[in-house]
Amino acid sequence: MTLGIVLFVWAITLYVFNLKKQKLQEDKERRLKAFEDKFDLGDVLKADLTPLKVSYTTPQTPLEKIEPPQVDVAMPPKPVLEFKEYLEQRYQKLGYTLWKHQYKELDGDIVAKQGRELLFVRSIHSSKKASYRLTINDIKAFRVDVGDFIDSNPPFANYQPSLLLVLSDEIVENEAKAYIERLQTQDKKIDYKVIAF
Repeated sequence: MTLGIVLFVWAITLYVFNLKKQKLQEDKERRLKAFEDKFDLGDVLKADLTPLKVSYTTPQTPLEKIEPPQVDVAMPPKPVLEFKEYLEQRYQKLGYTLWKHQYKELDGDIVAKQGRELLFVRSIHSSKKASYRLTINDIKAFRVDVGDFIDSNPPFANYQPSLLLVLSDEIVENEAKAYIERLQTQDKKIDYKVIAF
């Protein structure tokens, strides 16, 4: 009798479980149908979802149709790297020893030593026609970068730092010029030069 009761309870449990499973399946189908009706996706959901075959070969154009790239012969631009290399050679000729640094904030700058002077040169290749102008914030950022560089390299703490902005054209804003002049009256060694390039 006990075995019969256990089997009866298991049968009822199994029946209720299957009934619940069937109800969930019907509910799912009802919601899917409502979704299809709402967005009219019936054909899309029943579409074949096998991936399309893709050809990985690029069609070649005939040689007659390939035209050489157009080159503007009028005035090729001089890259920024040429300007920096020119300045490096110039300061070497003036007796400075260039220091090759691995400091990301001074990546485009030149660090040169002569005696007890440590010269930081920031080269900016731009023209008056370009929209870029040297602002007071650029000068402040340069001073901060140099200070961080000296703090990160203790052997240079005994040198006298000089900061120089070398520009390929006159692009310094008047406010920035006034800031440089104010720093110079405080015996800070900072200046800018325009070297046409």
